[in-house]
Amino acid sequence: MLTEGGIEVASVDGRTLMLGGPRPATSGTAPKTRYALVAATELSSSGPAVNLFRRGYPPLYLVDHVSSLPPALTADSRVAYIAVKDRTYRLSGREWPSRPEPRSRARYSLFALARILLARPGPWKQSGGSADSDVTADGSLPSLSTLLGLGQPRVSQLLAALPEGTVEKTAKGWSVAEFDRLWAWHRSKYMGPAGLRLSWRGSGQSRNSHVELATTISNDAAREMLGKASDLRSLISGYEAVPLSSLSGANASLGGPLGPVVRYVSHASTRLLEHGYAPCTPELADVQFIVPEDDTIWTTAKVWGASHRTDPLITAWELKTGPGAWAVGSLMKGSKRIRIDEQQ
Repeated sequence: MLTEGGIEVASVDGRTLMLGGPRPATSGTAPKTRYALVAATELSSSGPAVNLFRRGYPPLYLVDHVSSLPPALTADSRVAYIAVKDRTYRLSGREWPSRPEPRSRARYSLFALARILLARPGPWKQSGGSADSDVTADGSLPSLSTLLGLGQPRVSQLLAALPEGTVEKTAKGWSVAEFDRLWAWHRSKYMGPAGLRLSWRGSGQSRNSHVELATTISNDAAREMLGKASDLRSLISGYEAVPLSSLSGANASLGGPLGPVVRYVSHASTRLLEHGYAPCTPELADVQFIVPEDDTIWTTAKVWGASHRTDPLITAWELKTGPGAWAVGSLMKGSKRIRIDEQQ
């Protein structure tokens, strides 16, 4: 398996393993690294942290299946492993066989990259850093590779595919050069979340009632499907997802048409039938539940610091397709203002 992937087994002594490769495309000798072998039994007895550099070498986890490794290890591209029965390995950040980008995610990764870059001034590193997808307490950012769940080469391809001149690379990483143009590109090109959209018409309930009921039903669906509400992915979108700080001037005072109450959820429910709601077409909806095909939406909401609502660009997409389109301009300006404040 190793030799199929271009890896040379230089030496092995039962406790360590020296591997070389893959061989560079140009002439020359493939680099060699000695690893400390960590067996599956050691994972369960002492834990990965104890074994990390116990023998003076980086660890190479030897397991039957990738699934037997702790998630924190498989999420970190720096961790090396050989999964014998899965016939796969990862060495020096390179997986074999190379993992294809999931088909459903491939359509959305480029737009997710734009939303991540727009979220914070950066700079963003392409790979490396923490395996945690959250911004750390000291403000350091996870890598683009970690957030997108893609290898560094694919991230490079996506960066090159963004509109020319909208992003720039410095010695410290990537950042946005033209906020307005990248935002406008996403707004005009993003195809929407796809997936399942359930539209419901009420029987005279107030908007506050729509919001409260949508939240309650989302939580109930989580308890039924998952056992607890905390495991449910649920984000408010549409007008309710627009921060009050982004609304200003006449639009804020007049309100304007708001469009339906929108919730992105991982599990949909038809419980609204029990509360006097009926299925309807999207243009007549008071409430909509969306189970998105675009699963990058959950990640970009976290990057924008919006644990309970969709990120501003997804919110803008929802608004531009309905009556609440008047709020899109204010949403963009407010998001840009927050970003500028972070730089100061």
